[in-house]
Formats: sequence, C-alpha cells, structure tokens
Amino acid sequence: MLTVKYNFTGNGSDMKMAELPSSILTAPQDYMFTISGWSVTTETDIHVQINKDSNWIAALGTKKDIKYQGQLTIML
Repeated sequence: MLTVKYNFTGNGSDMKMAELPSSILTAPQDYMFTISGWSVTTETDIHVQINKDSNWIAALGTKKDIKYQGQLTIML
C-alpha cells in the first residue's frame, strides 16, 4: 500500500504531481483516480493518472488557480 499526500494549485493544464523513486513505485498496472478541487461544486474535479511501469503521478486538466489538497492511497 502506498499513500501520497498532495497540496498544489492548478495551472489550467496537466501537471506532474509527484515523481517517486522507482524502488518505491513502479506501477504494475494503469491507475486513474478522481480528485476534487477545494470548492463547493464538482466543476473542479479532475483525474489523476499513473501509467503502468511508471513512477510518476499526473494531474490531468487542472483548473487554473484552484487548490487541490488530500491524499491518494493505492493498493499495489
């Protein structure tokens, strides 16, 4: 199990959230998650992607100037 905390502000585009040492994470499969921006509406929800055999986590289509805070827990 791996938990990654995140705290970033969107730039209106895709962003690399994290790059972990490959000894910690080399994804055995593709993963896609939904995370919420700090807002009272769901219009700021975005997807987080981890590609198979990768060690980085991407936030897709972030909303400009929206804060994203929380954590992802992944069963490996």
